[in-house]
Amino acid sequence: DITAPSTSKAKPKPTKGKKGKRPKVQIEWEVEGEPRERLRS
Repeated sequence: DITAPSTSKAKPKPTKGKKGKRPKVQIEWEVEGEPRERLRS
C-alpha cells in the first residue's frame, strides 16, 4: 500500500521542465515524505 500512493503522487508531480527545482524537491519529498509524514503524525 505504501508503493501505490507514492507512485500515484510521484506521477502527476514530476514536472522537471515546468518549474525545475520545485518539482524535484516535491518528488523527493513525496517519496521520502510518505514514511516521514507517518512518523510525524
